[in-house]
Formats: sequence, C-alpha cells, structure tokens
Amino acid sequence: MLAADLVGASGCVVTIDRDADNLVFAKQRATAGGYTNIDFRAAEIDGFSESTPFDAIVGRYILLFLPDRVASLRHLLRSLRSGGSVVIVEPDFTLPFRAIPPAPLVERTMELARAVIAAGNINVDSGPALLRIFREVGLLGTKMDARQWVGGGPGNELYWLVGELIRSMVPAMEKHGIARGEDLDVDTLAARLEAEAVALGSVLFFYRNVSAWARKP
Repeated sequence: MLAADLVGASGCVVTIDRDADNLVFAKQRATAGGYTNIDFRAAEIDGFSESTPFDAIVGRYILLFLPDRVASLRHLLRSLRSGGSVVIVEPDFTLPFRAIPPAPLVERTMELARAVIAAGNINVDSGPALLRIFREVGLLGTKMDARQWVGGGPGNELYWLVGELIRSMVPAMEKHGIARGEDLDVDTLAARLEAEAVALGSVLFFYRNVSAWARKP
C-alpha cells in the first residue's frame, strides 16, 4: 500500500507472496483502504517473471528466508528495467535482544524469540548482508540506513510489538519443542512486559531493521 501511494492512480503495484492466506489478508486490507491499483499474485520469487519491466522492486523481510539470496535477487532483476530501483528492508538478528537494566520476563521472552530464529534456519545477517548481496548482483550506488526498536516507560508500543511477535512464533515454538503456547499466556504478555519494565525502569532494545536501495545498470 505504501508503494501504491507512491505510484499513484496512474501506476500499478504487483504484489507476490507464496502464501495464499497472506495474499487474502493483504487484499482485504487494500480493499478496505480503497486501493484499486494493486495486483495480488501467488508466486514463488524464483519462479516469478513479467514481460513488461518494472520501475522498481521493493521487498521487506524477504531475503532472510531464502537459501540463495543472490540467485533469487538476480532472478528478480530480469523483470526490472535498466535504471530501475531496488529497495529492500531486512532485519538484523546478529545483535542480542536485551533490557537495561535486566528484566527477567523480557530476557526470557527474548530468549524464546532467539530460539525460534535459530531453529528456523533463517539468515540472521539478512540486514547487514544487503551491501554484499547488492554488489554481487551488480546493483549500483547502494545506500543504507538502520533503525532499531528501542523504548521503555508506560504505554510504549514496543511491549505490544514483542507480545505479537511471540504470538506469531507460537506454532514454530511448539513445532520445535521450544515452548508450549498454553504456558506463555500471550494474551497478557504485553501487559506483563510493560509492568515489569516500568517497575524496573528498563529500556528494551529489540532487533534493528536495515534498509538498502540501489539501481540497476
């Protein structure tokens, strides 16, 4: 939807995802928002192609799941015009998630998140690797930026974010024997994280996002 806002009514955005449920949810959000310039397609990245070249390729949290990031991005570049832009946002899981001063529930929650990430066999360096990946596929003029989730005190949205992340990870936790959903009480997790952090005066340092953008020769 952000891309659709950028191209305006005269432009078009093609959205791909291999998960049909994700596409249904995304389409519902777009319809509710009044967007008519987004084309939703079920496709694997390595199998996607388009005869008419795009002006830009935009991806968020994509490369961390791909076994060969360079090959996948190189494949996508076949559908990008010369001079077109590539904009990618990826997480950096190489840094520890922590609270300062330490907060036991926060630390335990972060340990669970790290365990799921490790069990999922994903690319933990996905954000920092963007410069190398862009260089290997031949993109020019790469620029980068990084933003980290950090916060504390009453009412900070970070507690909700952490709670919802853990909620989304419950199926993977149970699959890999890391934890049982019924033991986590995810419905109250955000409130408990907030109460503990506020009582201890803790600041939460969550993962950071790394953005990179460049153009095709």
